[in-house]
Amino acid sequence: MAAIWRFLPLKEEAGYLLEFPEILEAEPGYYEDGKFGIRLENVLIVKEGNTKFNFGDKGYLTFEHITWAPYQRKLIDLSLLVPEEIQWVGIQCSLLGSKFNALNSASTAFGDGGAGKN
Repeated sequence: MAAIWRFLPLKEEAGYLLEFPEILEAEPGYYEDGKFGIRLENVLIVKEGNTKFNFGDKGYLTFEHITWAPYQRKLIDLSLLVPEEIQWVGIQCSLLGSKFNALNSASTAFGDGGAGKN
């Protein structure tokens, strides 16, 4: 994970503590030396978490995705994922579809593909 506004990778900061609000990148990847690599980059915002319990009145933090790019599901080998990961991919794709449909509906409300009329 990299802290975008801190300009330093988290993995290089010993004892790094997340702050609210803060914007981060989650960058999971897989690489084969001399062959190929793939990395997914999701930009997240750190938010205050709303939890039932509050350890020592310190509060909890959570992440919210602020970039919404679709995953090409045909390129995902489901046999390599545990059920929770498969469910997560499905939820992300559903959320993206909902956001895209809402955005598309709003932009076509102008009747001209969202460009607006002068």
